[in-house]
Amino acid sequence: MNWIFLDEAAVMAIQADQIEKYGGSHGPRDAGLLASAVYRAENKVNFDPDATVGTVGASLGYGLIKNHAFIDGNKRVGLGALVAFLRLNGYRITVDEAEQIEIVLRVASSEMSEAEFTGWVERSIGPVQA
Repeated sequence: MNWIFLDEAAVMAIQADQIEKYGGSHGPRDAGLLASAVYRAENKVNFDPDATVGTVGASLGYGLIKNHAFIDGNKRVGLGALVAFLRLNGYRITVDEAEQIEIVLRVASSEMSEAEFTGWVERSIGPVQA
């Protein structure tokens, strides 16, 4: 597969968009934590021969939600980056917004492990219809 990854600038743009729409403070809190979360996706592909769009997207989303790289909007950014990554690679989330929000809140509060989140992502995506 020819992967398309988000870079730090793209994720920062997602954060800026979310803050403009819903409020909060702009910008990163820790650039190192942002880089760590963003490059989890590429690392997943490079080191996991069984990586799928779901597992790679989950790695990105989970890292952004849990790393708290931004001053505000980390949960929104994690979900937004997951959605953007999936879309760039020909997939979409198939469950409703309420379920997405519930899952992200469970991840953020450590009620859901990365493995559980990955399983949810894998079950909750499908190809983009042409």
